[in-house]
Amino acid sequence: MTPHIMGDFYRNTPSGVREKLNLLKEATAARGLPLELSCAAEYYLDEWFLEKLEGPEDLLSFGGDRKFLLIETSYINEPAQLRQHVFAIQAAGYTPVLAHPERYTYFYGRLDELLSLRDVGVLFQINTNSISGYYSKGAREVAKQLIQRQAVEFLGTDTHSMRHTRVLERTLAEPLLAQALKLPLLNSTL
Repeated sequence: MTPHIMGDFYRNTPSGVREKLNLLKEATAARGLPLELSCAAEYYLDEWFLEKLEGPEDLLSFGGDRKFLLIETSYINEPAQLRQHVFAIQAAGYTPVLAHPERYTYFYGRLDELLSLRDVGVLFQINTNSISGYYSKGAREVAKQLIQRQAVEFLGTDTHSMRHTRVLERTLAEPLLAQALKLPLLNSTL
């Protein structure tokens, strides 16, 4: 699970998320469900992010020692400090992973600018539902271009409700998903 952490809107904390994860593990174990559960978070690059990064509590990352940190921005406006945030993340020992880069409309028509983030060490996680065009035709097109350029390290489901699982079921039949699954993904199981 990767809940959002965003300034004054999603007030999750690493310790609070870990506490909820432990409750979920206890509940699944009590029901005899053999699930392997872990957590990270999706950090919004807002005016409070650097405070969290420099704070006393380790951020919720995944990938063990590789410390992948899932980040996101506004869908419409490119943050003025995007590259500075990336550098700060790396300086703190994390590897930045940009969540759903195909959905950021400020990169539409600017694929080279988006891909230039990879040149400075940012990895990409696309949403599987973008492949089916669920979010928009633009998101599907950018996802397609990223897959064709082998510029995807992770696939995510971004499942917030049962509606998203139904879309995911339809996405499973998409040839573009089959193409994405042939990439050398760093999360090889979904």
